[in-house]
Amino acid sequence: MYQPSIYIYILFIFIIIALIRRGYFRHLFHEMFKEIKENSITIISMLLTVVITMLLIDRPLNGLITSLKMPFLKDVSKFADKFGNGEVHFSICLVVVTVSHFNEKYKIAKLFSISLISSVLAGVLGNILKIIFTRERPFVALNPYHVFAFSETLFKGSIFNYQYMSLPSGHTITVFALLAPLFLFVKNKYLKGLILIPGFIVAFGRVYDNVHWPSDVLLGAVLGFFIGKIIYAINREKLSLGNEYPF
Repeated sequence: MYQPSIYIYILFIFIIIALIRRGYFRHLFHEMFKEIKENSITIISMLLTVVITMLLIDRPLNGLITSLKMPFLKDVSKFADKFGNGEVHFSICLVVVTVSHFNEKYKIAKLFSISLISSVLAGVLGNILKIIFTRERPFVALNPYHVFAFSETLFKGSIFNYQYMSLPSGHTITVFALLAPLFLFVKNKYLKGLILIPGFIVAFGRVYDNVHWPSDVLLGAVLGFFIGKIIYAINREKLSLGNEYPF
């Protein structure tokens, strides 16, 4: 598994602070409530779909996916585990931002800065929801209804228990938050489809590895894209500014 050095974390914190100072999080809550108001029916429909998936589809679909024995799926799961890693997101964005800056491609640098912020915010929200829902992972027991398992976490003196942090999928929520600004930025519909493919691969891989239920990755994808859309809307005007470096 990829293990970043302490210097990567220090650089990561420095860049996030710099982006906050440049106003990349400005009007976050205003835009969030605006999006909720304008897309309330869609949001409610998606949340109902997640609940229905939890109640009726999770167990049979999980059994179907994990029973697949095609050799190439092991490579898919390895890709999902690595690409869905938050440190990998940061490394990719950092390289793209740096290279774009030195090649005077400032719009690309800003775009990937927006993607980075989206991914970070999604990761924070995802972990908060994991602690709240405390849902049991499928490899522990095939019981998709075991949520709010505080007897296994909080009541034992720890809110962090990997076995009970299933909902939502952290890999999926951060990947879709990372990809959403790129998806919204490009105009070509075929390229839009290609951009989202890694997200679907990560979602499938997490279920195939039996570390998440289908509803975990579904909620992660929906929330991740929603967060990415909000951050992109807040900072869209920055992409039209002149040769201004994102930091």
